[in-house]
Amino acid sequence: MTAPGPAAEGSAPRLLSPSQINTYLACERKWWYQYIEHLPTTESFAQVRGTLVHALVEDLFGFEPHRGITYPELIAQLRERLLADFERRWVDEDIVGRFGEANHEQTRQMLLRFLQHLQWEMDPLYERYLDPIKVWRFTQPSFRELDLVDAQLGLRGIIDAVVDKGDEGVVLVDYKTSKVFMHPHSDEYERQLYLYALLYERLKKVRPAVVSVHYLLTGQVANYPVREPFLQEAAQTVATVQQGTTRTDKAQFVRNTGYRFCRYCDFYDHCMGDTP
Repeated sequence: MTAPGPAAEGSAPRLLSPSQINTYLACERKWWYQYIEHLPTTESFAQVRGTLVHALVEDLFGFEPHRGITYPELIAQLRERLLADFERRWVDEDIVGRFGEANHEQTRQMLLRFLQHLQWEMDPLYERYLDPIKVWRFTQPSFRELDLVDAQLGLRGIIDAVVDKGDEGVVLVDYKTSKVFMHPHSDEYERQLYLYALLYERLKKVRPAVVSVHYLLTGQVANYPVREPFLQEAAQTVATVQQGTTRTDKAQFVRNTGYRFCRYCDFYDHCMGDTP
């Protein structure tokens, strides 16, 4: 079967995201079903929670404390704001009606762990500056949900947070709400982070010092230093996937039945009965 969609050779490169690249490398046929045939996928609680928590964190970093606020008041207001916003959105988005009540407390604890880590970062700054507002300014990311597009490379990514640590350099942060702490065993996460670093360096002309993944459920943090060989490998990965997606015949997109999550794929039943 041939279907329209993949970028033809010689045309402008397809605009790929890190998630597209990871999908293609895990299973070419899954990539075809998702991005060319646009087959429907099942909405999962994990996806919905991820979107919800990312929005909550982004909104929290937009908080503007009033002049004269004390440090304990700042910490208390951050907690109050985040938890109130969480409860409101939980109801507004009908999470209980869609997925049940079981995950409410787990998600709340995830947010509390995020607040605890935030305070651990802020406490030494307050001891140094004794100025709550200055501390908050240092803690707030320089950018939140930074959408970067490199049309020449054919890569687009949305970075959760960019933190400028002055002499220590720029840190790119990706928040994960998954239940599994995957570092250092996740090629997918590491690849995603270095693709972000590649994008940032090409478009901002500054090499990040570190790319960091924060597991909000467990409270663990994994940091990856940014080095030239890692960025070269990321660029080569983009080129490889760009080349692979120029094909137009579905039969050329190989099914990876050895992929560990194959049986749980949204497209499994369709795939097993489709073109080999």
